[in-house]
Amino acid sequence: IPEPTDPTALLLQSTEVTKLSEKIRSKAKANAALLAGSVNALRTFCVEQESARGNFPGPVPVLALSDGTECDAGVLADIADAGAVGIVLPVNGGEVIDSISDISDAEGILKTNFAAALEAGLQPLPEVCLAGGENLESKWDEEQVTALVEAIVSECDGVDPVGIVLTVDMPESETDDDS
Repeated sequence: IPEPTDPTALLLQSTEVTKLSEKIRSKAKANAALLAGSVNALRTFCVEQESARGNFPGPVPVLALSDGTECDAGVLADIADAGAVGIVLPVNGGEVIDSISDISDAEGILKTNFAAALEAGLQPLPEVCLAGGENLESKWDEEQVTALVEAIVSECDGVDPVGIVLTVDMPESETDDDS
């Protein structure tokens, strides 16, 4: 959602974010909400979620999405102040990985963001984008996933994250046409 520049657009944005927040909680019956956007939109969303406290369905936890660049401590504090409980941090700059050896934090961005998020009162959740395809199950068996989790913990300075988001990048099917 783009940041509005005039009062009318600000009011319209607030109304739309509030409607979206209510739908995610009541119609979608979500367990959590992941948001990317401005801190103002995040704050509006979190305020609406908090208004549901004590009702059914109750508020869902809100997670902010990082773009993979180094997070400013002030921005993280604003995100926490807005009401988010955590932040999703892309591993390997959000690039797809084919193997555990692809996980690298050469610039230290994941480690820096992980520590800064904890300091701001947010729970950091690393996100790994796995390469999909026909051999997905054979490539990422239990042992490989366990090794992947250990590699992520190692990149986060040995601190266990509360969770890890695994995203599978599936290639587009070449047999989608009906002919």
